[in-house]
Amino acid sequence: FRSADSPFTFQSNFWVNLHHFLRAVGRGEPANRPLTPEERAAWDAAVETYRKSYSKRDVLLDDGMVAINDALSAVREGGPLPEFKDEPELKKTLEAAAPVYRKYWWPAHDTRNRSWIAMVQPLLARYGDTMTQRIAASYERPWPARKIVVDVAVQAGPVGAYTTYPPHTTIASTDTGFLGLAALEILFHEASHQWGT
Repeated sequence: FRSADSPFTFQSNFWVNLHHFLRAVGRGEPANRPLTPEERAAWDAAVETYRKSYSKRDVLLDDGMVAINDALSAVREGGPLPEFKDEPELKKTLEAAAPVYRKYWWPAHDTRNRSWIAMVQPLLARYGDTMTQRIAASYERPWPARKIVVDVAVQAGPVGAYTTYPPHTTIASTDTGFLGLAALEILFHEASHQWGT
């Protein structure tokens, strides 16, 4: 999902999606599927770990949660998970939940994420260059050469989108407020945080 003239690089990353989905389910998001007893045990254990250790933590202001999201974003399909400093249960939890998530939720989540990315591409092609120039000019700073990584996920925290630094944006494909031109607006709104706003 990389275009030579786009300021963004988009991805629908399995691990970022699993992390945010578990966080949301740990906060009470419905996730009903007809799991086998073994699958139910693995999934419920992961949800409980998130409920106790991650679901109440702030995705933007908690440095540990930022580090987790950044590390997961860098894992390519089929690649191994890293060890997470100060989070001894996390790798095991994600690896145990991954087969259940991949079987029951990921295909639909990935399809939705990719549809969102496909929806916003023509808008970026039409308006992206002008918006990049005008926003950079308003801050009296050049737009950075490095493309901003945008993780599109089914959940992205309490407001549906957030950006950490170095610029890394996570946006919820399920947020109905981020469709059409509003998708373009949220991308550049989040991109503006690279200047600390």
